[in-house]
Amino acid sequence: MKTDIMDVECLAIVDESGEILLQTNYPRKTSQIICKKALKDLSEISVIDEKVVLTKRLDEIYVIIFSPEDRNEVLLAHYLEIFTEALFKIMRKTTREYVFKKYDQICLLLSNFIYNNIVLVEDVNLLVSKVPIRSFEGLESMYIPQSFATFFNKAKKTINKRNK
Repeated sequence: MKTDIMDVECLAIVDESGEILLQTNYPRKTSQIICKKALKDLSEISVIDEKVVLTKRLDEIYVIIFSPEDRNEVLLAHYLEIFTEALFKIMRKTTREYVFKKYDQICLLLSNFIYNNIVLVEDVNLLVSKVPIRSFEGLESMYIPQSFATFFNKAKKTINKRNK
């Protein structure tokens, strides 16, 4: 087993069909093949195409992390646990739909966690704190009084007439 500052080759968030929803900087075709094989394998840890592959299921999505087979799988499991805990704190619901709803925050989480195969943060709370909270989070929609909506539509029509 070898430890190196560059322990993680790829970290990917994958749906149940094997489609990669988000991943670190790694050739897409290669990671797609490894991720699909990992999902078929159904084990949490395996060796696929000379890579140590760790898989963690979170409801409808999987988080897959892999490195060369001579890397320390215990350390990789630790990294996977850190990332999945942070991901769960940000998403709350781990479904494909929520990955797309929180895509910007997940991208920030991923970029704060791994940069050029180097794990930057090993503390879940510190990692989550680096991702800004949306100021509009939790708001469904804002009530607009009918009189304001009418005023807004009239103003819009007036501006359109002037531009013609």
